[in-house]
Parts: sequence; structure tokens; C-alpha cells
Amino acid sequence: MLLLQGEPRATVVHEAIGIKYRPSQAFRNLRQDELVGQLRAVKAHLIRVEESLNSGRSFIDTGWPSFPWIPYLENRFLKNFKFVHIVRNPIDTAISLSAMNTLTGEISSWQRHGLITPFHDNAKHHDLSFEYPNYTHFERALYQWLEINDFLLEMHERECFAGMFKFEDLYGDDPSHMRRLWSACGFANAVIDRNKKTDNYKRLPTENKVIYSRLLNERVSSLADKMGYEIG
Repeated sequence: MLLLQGEPRATVVHEAIGIKYRPSQAFRNLRQDELVGQLRAVKAHLIRVEESLNSGRSFIDTGWPSFPWIPYLENRFLKNFKFVHIVRNPIDTAISLSAMNTLTGEISSWQRHGLITPFHDNAKHHDLSFEYPNYTHFERALYQWLEINDFLLEMHERECFAGMFKFEDLYGDDPSHMRRLWSACGFANAVIDRNKKTDNYKRLPTENKVIYSRLLNERVSSLADKMGYEIG
């Protein structure tokens, strides 16, 4: 979840320009200043964000596609930029992603511009490339979770980091987690709507939820443990 903090009024959107953020191109890219000029949708979107901030209205963008731009956004918006890391159990994340069929069938725009694999120039887990072609769709979704959350954990060292929250806590029985989230976003007095969140996608059959790769299981389990999850 990314937020741009100004006056206590806000425009809140989910994945404002979606895959047009070109997350795979921006991922760990040290030349984002140049890249943003090449991506018209990103450039135009950030101009609209600036206009919103200049009018005294905050802009909150939720969703994962914007995550690789954190370094650029911090440099551009300085103290007006904050990000909140919302994490979810990797197994449930992979189930949801797999059930959306984003990793199956013909190569889609999502796969071309959003998928992070060990073959990516800036992937942290390059050494898993030898076995990646044999991964199930579920395992590829877990790899996506691994790369994204490894990167976001590194971003915790930045001044713009405003906190990490577990999805399960936000929609659990204790409303204090949601209140802390809104407080981190600059809206401590916000009226909180805690309608129960459920996925719109059917859960995978049990046989499709197996992690066959020992190495992938170890990497995901280790990172999940740092974030308060135990997946075995």
C-alpha cells in the first residue's frame, strides 16, 4: 500500500493504473528517473498525484503494482511520501493469485509486465532459475510473493516507511490494527469500516497447494517467519 500524505482529505484508489506501472521494468531498477520518462501512463499519473497534493488532497494508492517505485517516489515527493507494507500469508496469497489464472494460458499483459521470475535481471533469487521452469503455477505465485516481500523488507530501512501490517490482523476481530493503519496513513480520526474481507476466487484443490521445491519452501518459510507467519 502506497500513500502520499498531505491534508486530512484523500483520494483512495486500488491499483490506480494497474499493470501500467510496469512493475517488472521498475523492479530494483537504478535508473527509474529515466524510466518514468519512457512510461507515459506512469508520468501522467504522477502529474495527477502532484496536482492532488497541490490542491491539499492526499492520494492513497493500494495494491502491489506500484511497489517497485518506492525509491523514486521517496526522492520525488520527499517527506510528503510514506509507504505502508501490508503483508499476507504467502500460502493464501499464492492461492488467490493462482486462482485468478494469471499464471496460466497465453502470455498476458500481466505476465509480460508484472511477473517477477529468477530470470529477471534484478531478481534477488537468481539461483532458483535452474528449477523455475518446473514450478507449478502455485509455486510461481509463491516466488512472486518472495521477491516482492524481500524487496519491501529492504525498504523498511527508508525514512518513508510508516509500518507493516498483516492482512489477517486488519480483518480479524481486533479493530485496533485497522486504527493503527489509518493513523500511520495520517488519518487517526478516520471512521473505520471493517467489513469482513473475503477473496472472490475459489480456493485451489489441496493437491495444487504442494510446494515441491525444497529450496523455494526454505526461502519462503524463512521470509514468512520474519513477518510472523509459520508455514512449515
